[in-house]
Amino acid sequence: MSYIIFENIDDIGILTLNRYQKRNAINLEFMYELSKIISDIKNLDIKALLVKSSGNVFCSGGDIDYFATLDSKEKAKDMAFLMHNILNEIENLQIPTIACINGSAV
Repeated sequence: MSYIIFENIDDIGILTLNRYQKRNAINLEFMYELSKIISDIKNLDIKALLVKSSGNVFCSGGDIDYFATLDSKEKAKDMAFLMHNILNEIENLQIPTIACINGSAV
């Protein structure tokens, strides 16, 4: 199952956070999938991007179980740096980006 789903409907990109069984908590695989899709979006001719989620929580933040595997400061810094870069890529998209928040968001 993909943690991130992307659809292009009538030139509107719809990105769905799809880790609902973990309240859309962010782990490494989630970040890699999100990074890849954001990179792909840059090459598409879409007018806007909608970001939504499956389940009852938009995003519960970082996955605590994943954080427990970060056994060094370097691994934690690498994870934070990766997420920082992903958020910068989203911010720098040349199209309107709208978060369709349903439920809690951390």
